[in-house]
Amino acid sequence: MSKKITVRQPSTQQGPSFVHYDKIIEGLNLIFGSTRESVRISDPSILEMLKIIPITPNSISLLSGIMGTGKTTYASAFTKIFFGKDELGIIKCDPEKKPHETLYGMDVASETRYNYDASGKVESTREEFVFDPEALAFVTRPIKFANEIALSSKALQDALLGLFQEGEIEYRGKVFKTKKPYIVLLDQNPLHLLGMGAKELSPALTDRIDVLINIPTPGIFDDLAIQQSKESEHGLTQLLDYETMKEVFADVEKVRKPLGLKFITVVISQSLRACKYKKDISSPIFMESIDCATCEYKNDICSAIEAPIGHRHIESILKFAGSRAWLNKREEITIEDIIVVIPFVLSHRMKLKAKAYIDADCAYTWIKEKALPYIVKQLTIYQEMLEEYSKTLDGSKDALIAVARKSKDNLLYQQMIARISEQLLNQGNKELGTMEQTLLKLKSPTRAELESIAASSNPKISKMVSSLTEREIKDIEMQTERLNKYELGEKVSKGQKGGKDRKEITYQKINLLIKNIEALRQRYDKIKEVIKQALSNTKFEMKLPESDFMNKIFPVIVKQLDENEILEFGQNRINAITQDIGNARMQICRDNSAITLTIEADSQEDLSEARELVQV
Repeated sequence: MSKKITVRQPSTQQGPSFVHYDKIIEGLNLIFGSTRESVRISDPSILEMLKIIPITPNSISLLSGIMGTGKTTYASAFTKIFFGKDELGIIKCDPEKKPHETLYGMDVASETRYNYDASGKVESTREEFVFDPEALAFVTRPIKFANEIALSSKALQDALLGLFQEGEIEYRGKVFKTKKPYIVLLDQNPLHLLGMGAKELSPALTDRIDVLINIPTPGIFDDLAIQQSKESEHGLTQLLDYETMKEVFADVEKVRKPLGLKFITVVISQSLRACKYKKDISSPIFMESIDCATCEYKNDICSAIEAPIGHRHIESILKFAGSRAWLNKREEITIEDIIVVIPFVLSHRMKLKAKAYIDADCAYTWIKEKALPYIVKQLTIYQEMLEEYSKTLDGSKDALIAVARKSKDNLLYQQMIARISEQLLNQGNKELGTMEQTLLKLKSPTRAELESIAASSNPKISKMVSSLTEREIKDIEMQTERLNKYELGEKVSKGQKGGKDRKEITYQKINLLIKNIEALRQRYDKIKEVIKQALSNTKFEMKLPESDFMNKIFPVIVKQLDENEILEFGQNRINAITQDIGNARMQICRDNSAITLTIEADSQEDLSEARELVQV
């Protein structure tokens, strides 16, 4: 993968230390080695994902494949090596069983009850049985394996959702908690090979599954290797334990996920659930209002998607990308990590149209062979989007104009310009608020202090929007008309013949970006006017014809000037004189037979004293 995504601001987060890394690699080599308890996988992509799962905390993975492909063996193998076999909890799903029959057991105890007569003597006794529910190992242990999840009832799936989401589950007034972090493995045989009780998982559970891994049917040489390994004298021995693996989990989570790559991940996600004709495919009338067959983009990936995917897949992509980076001993994820895990994260979530299966046998194949090549080609465009977004928020007028122009015909840019509109207002108001607070703290600001505020505050957003010409604002408004929303407003009309102004309530379309730009411009102009007015109170300037200046002003100020400079100025050898007058600075400049006298001070008092000295 040659694509490189740059990041504007590197993270200061401490990276991973790769604690116990060598032991993890050793254990993975044993799991997929040649012992009698090892698993044989020849597909490199599948093998890599199976290596990632044991180091990915709080993950849910669905393994699908025919009987005998090693799904259960895999769960037992990595649990034994990295956690200890006692940390594995297994349930076998059955459509006939209720959730409490699958997740709980009963501790039955007997208690003797005594009956007393009026005198307090024991009259009789009876035995009573007490049923106290106990959670099975699947609920409480950190490694959970649900066998034949496709045979589970909806009630069980709902119960599992609560356990996975909250980390606890309640039954008969008792709350049972799982160890955290945990790893969940669900397995299923292909639905068409199961009995009548098998069915697709509920959408809610499907969306919470991070990755789907289809375990391939072993080939000739895989089967041969499996038979050979069964004759091996060697088994698997435990290398780490749960407490040690918690250190590994914490280290994996330290892998950095730069903002730029998060942005790219989100944009990729949007490209898989958005229509180029500016309509969200989550709309209930999407199928009625869009005709992909006649669309000019009918060959693009959006035309093959029947239903939108949720948003949890973004977290799944970043989670497994981080684990992959750690396994490759990198402190930060790359675009390659994201691209590699996408097919496994999306294949069970994405619902495709029938046309997609003409060239692909399943969603995984379509994503890998159709969607990903398209996405990789678009990476340059996504990178350009990120750069324009960053430059705009860094005060670039050209970037703002470019994003506005592209938003006219591009749904992704429309979302970005809407976000930029909000951030411009927030960031601009924050800049101007800081300037206003600084000015308010200065009771009698000096010229130097005012100039320092104007120079050091650097309100880059406010300066940028203030620099926009009326024509540029009009162009931006035309390009971003999709941001227009109806709002209540107020229109003031001048009264006739000195009468009162009339106010009318209006309800009209407002361009939110233009509204925010104008609000910032007005606020910034007021602050600049305040500073300008304050600066004018500490500066005096007058311009006269040279003859009037030499006759009226020069004789009065000559005693304040240096004699050598007076001679050179009078003989036209120099055209400017600068001199300190008290606590002020005076400058005399000749330009085309005109003289400009300027006196600047840090305060009004110093300016007044200087003007008295030179009598101007």
